[in-house]
Amino acid sequence: MRVFVAGAAGAIGQQLLPQLTAQGHQVTATTGSPGRLGLLRGLGAEAAAAGGRRGRTRSPGATTSAGSWPAWPSRSARLGS
Repeated sequence: MRVFVAGAAGAIGQQLLPQLTAQGHQVTATTGSPGRLGLLRGLGAEAAAAGGRRGRTRSPGATTSAGSWPAWPSRSARLGS
């Protein structure tokens, strides 16, 4: 099964990723910190950097070997501020 885990570099995600991959799931994981992509890959997931904290988007779209996902506008952009 394909599984998507957002915020996977956190405490729960770091415990969950190895369990999912050990059970044969294809895991795509995101983190708001591009510096933690290697950690996610080391835990067996395909890693992608997503929008960061405080509503900032770090890239125009998260790209993985599975394809590209659209970047969602930041909250401040949606609110017009």
